[in-house]
Amino acid sequence: MLTPDTTYHILLLGTSDPGFCEPPSAACLLARAREQNVPTVLAHPYRWSGRPSILEERPLPDAMEARSWNHDAANERLAVQKADALKIPLVYADDAHSIQAVGQFWIETHHEFDHPSQLQEIFATGAYEMCQHTVK
Repeated sequence: MLTPDTTYHILLLGTSDPGFCEPPSAACLLARAREQNVPTVLAHPYRWSGRPSILEERPLPDAMEARSWNHDAANERLAVQKADALKIPLVYADDAHSIQAVGQFWIETHHEFDHPSQLQEIFATGAYEMCQHTVK
């Protein structure tokens, strides 16, 4: 989901609600997601901006992408610093804009869940591992 100013990409996990398609702002989108128990991930927060203002607003996303196909190690360091300061869980994600990106970065959990909304608790408790494909 692109926010109206197209500065931020927010992943909404487990919804097909068209009401999320044209939010008036990122804050409204995150608030609506929170009300409906839709897990959110701020994708590649440092890809374009050195200081993502969305992280100065409330509510915050449930998690923040640390590493992906288009969010490199330097960006990951910035994300880790900000996530530590704000106490936001970090995740790895494919951010699959191309076929080469699929299967490069992901998270794994050993906790069974029946609905994507349960990812919020998995993120909050850190009950997952961040994984990265390595070339052998």
